[in-house]
Amino acid sequence: MKLDPDVLESIYSLTSERTHRLMKILHFESDRGAILVASAALDEEVGELLSRFLVEDPDVRKMILGRGGIAESFGQRITMARALGAIPPDLTEALDRIRDIRNACAHRVEEVSFKTQKIRDNVNNMEPSPPELVAGLEPSDDPVRERFLFNTGVLSGRLTALIEKFDAAKEALKAALQANAEKKPE
Repeated sequence: MKLDPDVLESIYSLTSERTHRLMKILHFESDRGAILVASAALDEEVGELLSRFLVEDPDVRKMILGRGGIAESFGQRITMARALGAIPPDLTEALDRIRDIRNACAHRVEEVSFKTQKIRDNVNNMEPSPPELVAGLEPSDDPVRERFLFNTGVLSGRLTALIEKFDAAKEALKAALQANAEKKPE
């Protein structure tokens, strides 16, 4: 499934700059490279979302998200994000599927690609993309790879939107608290 250039441009216009950069990088990677880079980027984004729930203290953030922390790994971060209500169940499931694909790739010495059965099965079992976006797809030489890349972009976009939404809510709360503190009692 290849995206028509016009459809691709409209999707890019709806995504964050970070997601746009990620998608450009992934298109030039080998299959294994695309899987590893995509999962690393999503892992980083989940960590960034989780950091919004923590006090603004680098030591605390390192204790939770850093090496040896309780949310050090991608799987731990996904679980914690779900437990905190930061991500909905469908996003949790999709991220876990990406993690499974990454693990199948990272823990094998032999060649792994989107033609590897376990990876094909996991990608083909990903939630279908929204119909209005899939309508712009045309046949591709490697539809499994295209589906993986497309879904990675959607997941990255959703995580970025959650981070931005959290940041906006935090700023609104700060402004409301500031305005309330500036009111003089009568």
